[in-house]
Amino acid sequence: METMERTDTSKIYNYHGWQTYIDADRGYYPYFSNTIQERLNQKKVNNIVVVGEPGDGKSYLGTDICRIIEGYGNFSIDQVVFTYSDYMDLVLHLEPRKPICFDEPSFAMGKRTWFDELQRALVLTIESQRFKQHPLIIPICNADLLDKTIRTHLIQFKVVVHDRGKATVYRTHSSQFDEKFYHSFLCDLDYDLFDNDICDKDSCLDCELLNVQCDGDYVCQVFRARYERKKASVQEHRYEQARELSQKTEAKSLTIEQLENLCYSIKDTFIIDGKVNVNKLMMAMQEKYGIQLSNTKAYNIRAMLLEHHAEILKAV
Repeated sequence: METMERTDTSKIYNYHGWQTYIDADRGYYPYFSNTIQERLNQKKVNNIVVVGEPGDGKSYLGTDICRIIEGYGNFSIDQVVFTYSDYMDLVLHLEPRKPICFDEPSFAMGKRTWFDELQRALVLTIESQRFKQHPLIIPICNADLLDKTIRTHLIQFKVVVHDRGKATVYRTHSSQFDEKFYHSFLCDLDYDLFDNDICDKDSCLDCELLNVQCDGDYVCQVFRARYERKKASVQEHRYEQARELSQKTEAKSLTIEQLENLCYSIKDTFIIDGKVNVNKLMMAMQEKYGIQLSNTKAYNIRAMLLEHHAEILKAV
């Protein structure tokens, strides 16, 4: 068992700057961390999936694993990514042996999209092992969400989270002769709350200091607070992308006659000196209804307005 939690008979053990406790009688030992380090020394692949229900702390645990692998104070929030492009930037520029946390790759993505992104990420991780050896940690709700090829051939460890800081690690293997897939128990993880010497709150979401600014800087610089801010900014960006996509979808579902009627209802915003200003028409539809029109569709609407409302337009 690997633990960051002290027991009565435990001994202090410094592991990469972290205060770990060993208790031979109870089986406490940083076995998983040592296993990863040994594989890094042997230039072997280390793709780790961390699964658990929402709220169980799988993302926190994923970053905790990264911080232990790299050592106290060395793992950066920049090594936590949410998109394939950000992941590729790290693969290209990050120093060798530094871990990457590809957090919730399925979040707010189409199924096919994140399958393709994760597949490319894992393949590139494997291809880069000889040169850069980046351990890849992937927190995700359920391993079954992963493509079968990924979970049976490209993952070496599966960490099942039971509660905050508590999990079971399995070593995963695929058969070299058929399509069978195996996993065997490796150890249990029992991590205490990281950075509890700075802040003992187990969550930042209800903390009034999370987004408070002072002289341009955030007051709270605890790692998990920085993680929550980064994830929130990604969520906002994806919400905006989803909104734009829904607007485009809604616009496509409307007939040209329906679009014409909507435009006519706000004609005063884009008719200048009795003429239809197409650019202003497009801007007005975006601002009023959130509908993005292509140039071709906007000019078609202009032509229909001139045909159906010629007398009114001339009078304006």
